[in-house]
Amino acid sequence: MKKHLFGMALTISVMLCAGVAAGQYTDINDIQVYDALGAPASPLNGQTVTVRGVVYVTAGTYNSGTHYIQGATGGIQFFLNSPTFAELADVEVTGTVSSFSGEIQISSPTVTQLGTVEALAPFELELSAILGNYETVGNFVRTTGIVKGKYSNLFSMYPLGGAPTDTIPVYIDSDTGIDINVVAVGDTVQVDSPVVNFNTLIELKPRKQADIVVGPGGDTAPVIDAIDLVDWCPLANESIQVDAQITDDGAIVSATLHYRDNDTDGTDPGADIDAAEVIGAAAHPGEAHAQLLRHARGEPVSITVSGV
Repeated sequence: MKKHLFGMALTISVMLCAGVAAGQYTDINDIQVYDALGAPASPLNGQTVTVRGVVYVTAGTYNSGTHYIQGATGGIQFFLNSPTFAELADVEVTGTVSSFSGEIQISSPTVTQLGTVEALAPFELELSAILGNYETVGNFVRTTGIVKGKYSNLFSMYPLGGAPTDTIPVYIDSDTGIDINVVAVGDTVQVDSPVVNFNTLIELKPRKQADIVVGPGGDTAPVIDAIDLVDWCPLANESIQVDAQITDDGAIVSATLHYRDNDTDGTDPGADIDAAEVIGAAAHPGEAHAQLLRHARGEPVSITVSGV
């Protein structure tokens, strides 16, 4: 049995047309059914249904006619070139349940605007709750993750505190005008988006630049631990290697080892090791293993890290 994961409270500000009685609407949750592999498996496929929801993706965002609506129990898409409906329009949609590119939709729709809502907040979900969960398809969500990879028209994210192997693609449609260069590998990024099923691949598809927020919680200080000397008794002419595990919410761009000479009285702060001598600062952000080298004998005092 499918679970009802979502609920929604809407405030109607303008009533335009009378709709059908509330009990005559089909739950979107009952339409949006996929099998274990993500293929459409709606029990209502081919049937005519009427659903109600608030428009949160408008025509012209991805193409000339795709709209997404968010209802009380789920979200779904329909395609209509004309007339088009503005964001926050409260509509009822009557049409045939079908699918396109692996995602369930309402085809050949007749759409009536019932009013306009004042606001529609996305459902805040952990990224791990979206990965592989086809029950979330069509819903307007807000989620946060760490950027693992970046390409010309998409970037991938993995869950905060999760495995970098568990990623979801964030596809940037060229029609949105979104500048993908605002994100970098290692960034913590918040995304508002419909959950899209593209031929069994779950992805996010932000609508506009404001749907992507880099560092939503603000930058945090890096955590430096596991500091250790590879050789605690080097000879005077040997280099000193200090290992450290550095964890940060953003990309680590440099690390500097501060040291002092053991032969002083401890008041001399010593010198900084040039960042160019840091090995590993370009490793995967959040998991950088820094090896700091100094061709002089000294005592490690502290390490400072800079990042984004």
